[in-house]
Amino acid sequence: MKNFSKMRQGLSCMVMALLLMLIPADIFAQNSISVSGIVMDDTNEPGIGAAAMGKGEPIIGANVVVKGTTTGVITDIDGRYTISAPANGILSFSYVGLKDKEEKVNGRTTINIIMETDSKMIDEVVVIGYGTQRRGSVTGAVSAVKGQDMIKTKNENPQNMLTGRIPGLRVWQKSSEPGTFNNSFDVRGMGAPLIIIDGIPRSTEEFQRLNAMDIDDISVLKDASAAIYGSRSAAGVIIISTKRGKEGAPARISVKYNHSMKKLGHKIDQANAFERYLKERAGNAGTSLWKTSNDSLHPNFMADNDYQDLITRMAHSNQVDINISGAKNKMSYYTSIGYLNEQGIVLNSYLNRVTSRTNVDFAVSDRFKLMSRFNVAY
Repeated sequence: MKNFSKMRQGLSCMVMALLLMLIPADIFAQNSISVSGIVMDDTNEPGIGAAAMGKGEPIIGANVVVKGTTTGVITDIDGRYTISAPANGILSFSYVGLKDKEEKVNGRTTINIIMETDSKMIDEVVVIGYGTQRRGSVTGAVSAVKGQDMIKTKNENPQNMLTGRIPGLRVWQKSSEPGTFNNSFDVRGMGAPLIIIDGIPRSTEEFQRLNAMDIDDISVLKDASAAIYGSRSAAGVIIISTKRGKEGAPARISVKYNHSMKKLGHKIDQANAFERYLKERAGNAGTSLWKTSNDSLHPNFMADNDYQDLITRMAHSNQVDINISGAKNKMSYYTSIGYLNEQGIVLNSYLNRVTSRTNVDFAVSDRFKLMSRFNVAY
């Protein structure tokens, strides 16, 4: 009887242990639910919320992601989606041209969403030929990037800063030595585009030597939008607008300093001294030179040097930019001076550059404006 009682207690403990192991899995299964719904825009009823569901148009390809995870889906041709999410999780909805939106699940299995138009993105002004146009009304293939976004990539060449920022624009760097300015780029593989800086055709080299801190925005015209520039625009047009004083803004002084460091990212495996010794002997076998490497008095006898360490270094870069801008009585002005001291990772490679720019605009009348552009680089 005692043995039977102990056996019964043992079985009870095993059952309890199994139940405890199953409880977390059951709780997890209950917390994860299937959520579905429709994502629509505010085409007909802008910004009035979920009560207008059915008034807008379904959004195809909107991103639906469980916040804080990599779980996500995209909406189908009817704007519908189905996703597995925690009952207390948050769904994040995003789409180009519309404001991002987050919605708490709160145990719901159906969540319909109306996404509002991002007026800031649509109202953004881009340069089109000899004028400007709202991005929302542009029908041609035009891309643009702001100067404040470009300078997030630290480089002495503004051409390199465009890498990966504009669709269809390909940039390749022929040398990483500071101050070479020997890069190339094209639009859709059609050849070097026409460069326009403040309305004046310039060479690619002049664009490469431009101080990126003086750039306000860059527009790339890729198709018939560039036809206004004639046959030279067959490979596309890149329009660079430099900074100027903003109308109605008070005088402003800006000082920026940037320090960066860089080093060799990857070293190539090389032979050590003994391996070089064996290779040299094998190459000189049967000749009068085969014993040269065996001379212990030779200064290079068994010298084990890492030549990549000998010719490279930790490179430092210092950049200082000072600018003054403002506008008053129909006149706007912008003046800047910049200094760049950049070391290359290879010894004796460096770049010292001083740039200065002055832009002055004076509105004589509503239809007539005088503009002055002065730029020096050394």
